[in-house]
Amino acid sequence: MAANLNSVRDNINQIETCFDKLCNEVILNLNEFGDYIKSTKDLCNQVQEMIKILENEVVHVSNEEKEWKDIKGKLATTSIKDKVLLDVGGEKFSTSIETLTREKIRSLSYSSHNNGTLKEILMIKFNQHWKLIYKTPHDDFDAKTFHSRCDNQGPTMTIILSNNNYLFGDFTAIPWTSDNSNKSDTTAFLFTLTNL
Repeated sequence: MAANLNSVRDNINQIETCFDKLCNEVILNLNEFGDYIKSTKDLCNQVQEMIKILENEVVHVSNEEKEWKDIKGKLATTSIKDKVLLDVGGEKFSTSIETLTREKIRSLSYSSHNNGTLKEILMIKFNQHWKLIYKTPHDDFDAKTFHSRCDNQGPTMTIILSNNNYLFGDFTAIPWTSDNSNKSDTTAFLFTLTNL
């Protein structure tokens, strides 16, 4: 009879060990599932925030498109059909209305509320690293020096601070050259930077 009791005790000990092991596994799995639920909630919150940001950007881009169409319409009715003189922060630039209006709207809209920088966006968009190749002191621009440093450097972004403190620029994938010719670049765009 003592042998039977020892056998029953051993079986109970084995069952208890298996039960404890099973309880630990269930607790680990429940904790893991709890982590998955928390991660899923966090992702849902992030997606909702991104949707809000994208909705705001759609409204912003729609407004920019309307402004561009208004400007394009005004330019189309301008009596000067050949050359136009642009005053950008006191600097004079000449171009044609055709150049200003022939390309479809391209816009890089990115506001400070998106928690990022233009540099970060361009790195994500074009997967490139950027380096400063030319910087000039205020009111000391020299075209010869500019072209000696910037010609044939590959895709470039130009950022200009006007005399009236307007910050604007452009991006082009076509390298700068000094051959006085016009090039077409379907990836080029103009931008302005503002604090919202």
